[in-house]
Amino acid sequence: MIAEQSHITLSDFLSLAAQDPTISPTHIALYLVLHTVWIGQNCASPIQTAKRDIMYLSKISSNATYYRHLNDRGYIKYVPVYHLYARSLIYLNF
Repeated sequence: MIAEQSHITLSDFLSLAAQDPTISPTHIALYLVLHTVWIGQNCASPIQTAKRDIMYLSKISSNATYYRHLNDRGYIKYVPVYHLYARSLIYLNF
């Protein structure tokens, strides 16, 4: 099932990233991984994933860096789930 068309295409995001001097390579890596996971989950919104998997794939080694880059530009909305076996919810906002 395909989610509503509230997401930005990958090429649109990369165009925005090129024009926005505040977007770092970490933002781009994080978004690329989340976009790939989103496609792997049949474009379902929200993405349900484990933090450790996203951090590993996007080469982020610090929890502080991970959390700082999730919500700071508005491209990604992170909804934490405080349960040991539950996965957090991540929306690609556009």
